[in-house]
Amino acid sequence: MLSFFRKQDSKKTGKDTSFASADIAEHTHGEQEDTHTSETVQPTLSIHPKWRISTEQTYVYRFLNQDLPEIAKNQIGFSAVNLQLEETHLLAVAFVRSSAAKAVTLGELDVFLLSSDDQVFARQKFDGAEIGELQPNTSRPWGFRFDMKNIKKEEIPEQNWRIAIHVPQENRKTKSLDLTESWEKQLTTEQISQLEQAAQSLPPVAMNELNMTGISAQYVNDEKLAVTALIRSGYPKKITIPELPVQVFDASSNLLVEATFTFKEFTIAANSAKPWTFVFDRSQLAQQDADITRFLITFPNATQR
Repeated sequence: MLSFFRKQDSKKTGKDTSFASADIAEHTHGEQEDTHTSETVQPTLSIHPKWRISTEQTYVYRFLNQDLPEIAKNQIGFSAVNLQLEETHLLAVAFVRSSAAKAVTLGELDVFLLSSDDQVFARQKFDGAEIGELQPNTSRPWGFRFDMKNIKKEEIPEQNWRIAIHVPQENRKTKSLDLTESWEKQLTTEQISQLEQAAQSLPPVAMNELNMTGISAQYVNDEKLAVTALIRSGYPKKITIPELPVQVFDASSNLLVEATFTFKEFTIAANSAKPWTFVFDRSQLAQQDADITRFLITFPNATQR
């Protein structure tokens, strides 16, 4: 079996994503440890036993792997390296990384390729078992070959693409929400389930990035604007956010309001989403009767540590 390495394509152009190993592993050889941990590891290079590669290729893979960020324990990571467009297919080269405590084998993978603005430009199912058994804390280079009928050739990006895995709701064994105690007391089981589904339906956040997705926006007693959002973390460790500059855009994409919120103790668990409601005084709004049936909430630069 040949590797997917091409000397001219050794530069990394993609981003990193990770998923709970319990959600996408077909077979786990032994009991898994608790998935809720902030510990991180640096997986070491593992070449597929059937590959026949040169010393130079091994060196390049080792060099690329050493440059990858650590991942939280009990995750399966996909570190996107590069895209190779051929006449008959698109090859997405990546490192498949396991930080599970036991050896794992992947099952069927419903793989998406996403651009930096979350647009899907390729999707296809693969047999994850072909990647081979992944030993604990190892990183294996692999190529996902997408048939031309499954890609949008004109939308293939040059940089900042990433890999996403679709995991059906019924197959998920882990939760992705990080709720504060006050939120847990206020929400019903059904509301929590709806938030969980919303969080899991979104494309994954790239590693070491923050992302915010709006859930609802409404005027309260004609005095305030309340915007609820999911703040999503792709960091492998719990992070603390002391302050968050927020911008809200209305249905016409006009900036409606911006403000900076400060917190005493605002944390987000590793690889999770935290719902939060931002409340603005009506006097802060650029337009009093703005249409918020559609809206965008974002932050220019979040301070985190």
